[in-house]
This record gives sequence, structure tokens and C-alpha cells, in this order.
Amino acid sequence: DDLMGSEMEQARLSNQYSRFGHKEWLRHRASDRFFRNLLKFDKSPVLKNLLDEAAVLATICVGIILWNELLVDGYTDFNEAHHDAPLAT
Repeated sequence: DDLMGSEMEQARLSNQYSRFGHKEWLRHRASDRFFRNLLKFDKSPVLKNLLDEAAVLATICVGIILWNELLVDGYTDFNEAHHDAPLAT
């Protein structure tokens, strides 16, 4: 038998995935789904899996910005006035 035709594989797939009917499809395609899902982003398994990598990347980015602003090039404030790097020698 082919893999998808076996009874064991069909039983596994039917238990693994929930049923998705017309009512669920309407909720999935609702116009407010963006805001509904935005409020639940902390429950996302994708976010939970990528949180460590994202934190490391954000830390590296902040480090590079601080290095450039404080030691190398200086910074430009909101009035577009350039200031020399405060920690540069």
C-alpha cells in the first residue's frame, strides 16, 4: 500500500489536525482578524521558537548602533544638529 492509503497514516492525520468547516472559515476570513490575531501574538508558537534568536539579533543591532553613536561617528539630534561622539578620544 502507499503511505497515505494506509489506515494507520489516515488515523494519525485525522487526530493531528482539527476539523475546519464553514463556520471556522468565515471566522478565519473575517475583516477583524488582523486585530484579533495581533492581540494574541504572544501565544504564537512561531514567535516562541524564534524569541531567542530575535533577542540575540536585537542585542547585536543595539550594540552596533551604540558603538557608532558613542565611539565612532557621533549622532544627530532631532533638530538635525550633529554632535561628536561623546566617548571618542
